[in-house]
Amino acid sequence: MACLDRIRNTYGRCPVWNCDKHPAKDGDFQSEMDISSSTDTAPEIDEEEEIAPWKRNGIMHGSGFQLVSPCKAARPTTMEMDTTPVETTNKFSQLDEGNAPITPPRKIPEINLKVTANVNQTLKEICQQFPHTENRLQKDFIRIRADSEDSRGKIIKFLKEKNLEFVLSEAFEDRPLKVVIRDLPREMDKQEIQQCLEEAGFKIERITQMKNFREKCLHPLFLTDVKKIGNYANIYNFKELCYYRIKVEPYRKRKKATIHFDC
Repeated sequence: MACLDRIRNTYGRCPVWNCDKHPAKDGDFQSEMDISSSTDTAPEIDEEEEIAPWKRNGIMHGSGFQLVSPCKAARPTTMEMDTTPVETTNKFSQLDEGNAPITPPRKIPEINLKVTANVNQTLKEICQQFPHTENRLQKDFIRIRADSEDSRGKIIKFLKEKNLEFVLSEAFEDRPLKVVIRDLPREMDKQEIQQCLEEAGFKIERITQMKNFREKCLHPLFLTDVKKIGNYANIYNFKELCYYRIKVEPYRKRKKATIHFDC
């Protein structure tokens, strides 16, 4: 019997739970009763304390889906409510009641009076008759600016009666448009150029051929003064003149000092 018990022990305990025919012996295996009693007397685990709330559902159901911490979870999306439109008003609508274009006020041209010995007495009489007159000194001339066109005409009449020397400045609106016509022959007649431009609808005040004073020769450049009448700015789109292909450019005034080369 001892021999049979050793052979049985080599095979292990019976797979049947609490089997009466094959009980465990010799202390090799723990009794099933002990195991069952130990499991029955073991303290119950407080699932609320040991298992985090965000893990409870995944552990209880035994699903393979793994929940993440709330700090790593995506934020819940909220539906944006339609905001009510903000009503706005134009504070400058009163300026547009008449729908008329606003034109800037016309600047009154100045009168350039030459400085003389008794010029202060002349300015005194002008300021007494026209108290809103403004006088400024510029080089050898005094720039007299009147407050209205009527006062300007009266000041001019007063200076003529005194036989004083003065020069009238032109208003910006009355000044001609200066352009340069390129790619014409040097020998081209200026009268022919003016005639062709007037036939195209432009009012020409004068045409001057530009000159190189150092070499004392003429340039193939013609400085043209166009009056600001009608569609005068269309002269920049003029591409053909006197059967020549030309180029019209704005006049760039030289800012350097004038040099006399005859010395």
